[in-house]
Amino acid sequence: MKMLFLGGIFSKEMEKDILAKSKGTVHYAANKLQWNLIDGFLNSEDIDLEVISAPFVGTYPKDYDDLFFKKQRFLYKEFVQCNYVSFCNLWGYRSVSRKNSLIRQIQEFTLDRSPNKVIIVYSPHTPFLQAAVYAKQKDPSIHICLIVPDLPQFMNLSERKSLIYTKLKAMDITVFEKNAKHVDSFVLLTDHMRDILKVENRPYIVIEGVVNTSEPFLEV
Repeated sequence: MKMLFLGGIFSKEMEKDILAKSKGTVHYAANKLQWNLIDGFLNSEDIDLEVISAPFVGTYPKDYDDLFFKKQRFLYKEFVQCNYVSFCNLWGYRSVSRKNSLIRQIQEFTLDRSPNKVIIVYSPHTPFLQAAVYAKQKDPSIHICLIVPDLPQFMNLSERKSLIYTKLKAMDITVFEKNAKHVDSFVLLTDHMRDILKVENRPYIVIEGVVNTSEPFLEV
């Protein structure tokens, strides 16, 4: 199976730089969860995994120092290609820039004619889903699985609540709901999400969390 993980992860090598430039919360928990998911996928021998990321960092100028996030790439565990797209981080325009960059980066996966292609989309972040839907429109055989750790209505609650923000948020949710119709399956953190996301008859599973079994833990 050819699998593309589309999310907002950042590597350990990037942590120090992101922390230094961040003025607000750094998304460590979301980052950890994504890497745990990736490690889980790697335990399956029949998965050929690739990662595309637009890292979860704050917007410029209020929550992050850089106006532009630069493109980077590295090999995870020496064989998983991870591509970090470049984007303009300006508040109010960032989502458009992220979407365009992700669509450009996803072209190669779209053109790959391997059977059984899957895109795992982490979080209901509209630019991620737009890129995945673009790929599916180019190759309808692609299966899109959306992982939903939080609902779009309750994301970015720390953002300024100006009239402009409220209108942009409403537009974002509308675009998300339109694209969510193309999702083939869901991973939810609560069963209540099923109705809000209008999952209906599409397959879904509810999980309460993810752990990395390769790391030591204490029995209780």
